[in-house]
Amino acid sequence: MITEKDGCMINVPIFHIDGTGVTYFIFALGGSISPLERFDTAVFWSQVPDTDKITTFLLGSMAGFLLKQASAPEEKRHPLRTVFIMPFSGLVETFSSAAMCIRSST
Repeated sequence: MITEKDGCMINVPIFHIDGTGVTYFIFALGGSISPLERFDTAVFWSQVPDTDKITTFLLGSMAGFLLKQASAPEEKRHPLRTVFIMPFSGLVETFSSAAMCIRSST
């Protein structure tokens, strides 16, 4: 569950509905965001701890890109607890266990 004490790492453009919706949702809860300049598979896992956020949003293709790259130590050491993946791509269970997230949701 996401609360006002939580935050979200935003790695999609805020002007796009995906970025706007997630940002609005977090702000409506009283939470905070850490916007990233862009999504980059090569540095994604190293950016997560820098933001200190427990939630993020991934497009289905982004989750697929992350799963296809070689495993990195950062992939298992991060604060993420909830990852929203849309559209549902069938990768939720795989991503959840690979990234050791407590819960991934669609």
